[in-house]
Amino acid sequence: PLALTEVYASAAAPRVHLVFSKPVDANSAAEVKRYTLSPALAVQRAHVEQDLRTVTLETAVLAPGESLEVSVQGIKDIARRPHTLASAHQQTTALDSGQGLIAEYFANPLCQGQPVRVRQVPDVDADWHASAPVRELPADDFSVRFGGRLRAAFSEHYTFTVESADAVKLWVDGQLLFDTWEASAKFNDANSLKANHRKSQPIALTAGRLADFRLEFRERRDKARVRLY
Repeated sequence: PLALTEVYASAAAPRVHLVFSKPVDANSAAEVKRYTLSPALAVQRAHVEQDLRTVTLETAVLAPGESLEVSVQGIKDIARRPHTLASAHQQTTALDSGQGLIAEYFANPLCQGQPVRVRQVPDVDADWHASAPVRELPADDFSVRFGGRLRAAFSEHYTFTVESADAVKLWVDGQLLFDTWEASAKFNDANSLKANHRKSQPIALTAGRLADFRLEFRERRDKARVRLY
């Protein structure tokens, strides 16, 4: 069944991101009346991202550390016989992404449920070897979501490269630039890292404009490494 799996927000950005378990119907998900924010914040616009599972709500700017409860009702999936999500609720805390990125750590390989730890990191450049990145996680079968905002120095097309022996998804400015999630079985040899440079398709960014950024990393077994540049 359709479920609301994640809610996250960054301070100083007038957006709240909702992630669903399945692709959602764009018409029902774009109706702002489907969403209630507490404390009371008006939802100005609801936008379904390219992956069809992420909905971005445009609302007021949240202060660092401010808690927010999101309620959703009446959204449908895109199955042949659509399932309607009657109601769902999740809480999140706005974190300050003004310096670096927000990293969320999950004790499962799908970035689902509540993270066991959330903290700021300067960038995506981690080598955890055969250990877990935080003590609450197992050494294998965990996942990490890095999120924040990018400011382009020039108005031009940019290409991103990820080095990783595991599965990675990358979104920039709402666009899914690459996804090796389903093909991760091909990338389990962490010793062949240099053979796993993955370049994204080019994306046009505007100088000075902030663009939303999200990278999801899944570790199955052996050594865990991920780097973005």
